[in-house]
Amino acid sequence: MTSVSTSAGVEKARVLIADDHPLFRTAMHNVIDAVYRDAEFIEASDLDEMMSLAAGAELDLVVLDLNIPGATGFCGLVQLRNELPNVPVVVVSADEGVDVAHDAITYGAVGYIPKSLTMDAMVKALNHVIGGGVYLPPTDAKDGKRKGAPSEKDLRFAERVESLSTQQRVVLQMLVEGRPNKQIAYLLDVTESTVKAHVSAILRKLDVQSRTQAVICAGKLSLQAPPHHAPQERSVRH
Repeated sequence: MTSVSTSAGVEKARVLIADDHPLFRTAMHNVIDAVYRDAEFIEASDLDEMMSLAAGAELDLVVLDLNIPGATGFCGLVQLRNELPNVPVVVVSADEGVDVAHDAITYGAVGYIPKSLTMDAMVKALNHVIGGGVYLPPTDAKDGKRKGAPSEKDLRFAERVESLSTQQRVVLQMLVEGRPNKQIAYLLDVTESTVKAHVSAILRKLDVQSRTQAVICAGKLSLQAPPHHAPQERSVRH
């Protein structure tokens, strides 16, 4: 199912909304209309449809439900980042856990928007990411306590993590888990020298001096790989 909404007069942004709930897709139309002067909407209701529409598409933004049918964990986000490495992806989810939000940023999203946010808050979040920022929700709805806004240092580090390739993120996740190079090489089906090259690139991109520094900083983002991801990453180019 593909749905397109347009209006005349100005150049249109193209936005893919991937969510299986029609009412929420309609709600996101209203949010995005408040951000862009005009937009063309493309809709997907499951993972296969989303990837089919994303293949070779010229898009300005993707709004992704983390739990879209067909996706497990962060696999939908990872597939999107592989297919559309230069297109910003904003995750929307009913899961309001802080750890999940941080992990989504680690996997390449530029924002994490809980579905419980008001329309005004969603508009502000989208404006922030479209302006080049990274958005994390300031509250944790699980316990109702106000969370402080992420520090400038944390945001800069999150942006550096975002610059890593998919394979480098997986290697970083495995470093956080305490895995040695030899085991990482086995799990990803690459040579140990390739892993060492990835580690060197990770340290350079994260602007840290050692594996320990990288692990400590990544740990603050609750960086952790779901167990099912390692076999899938064997197909990623290195």
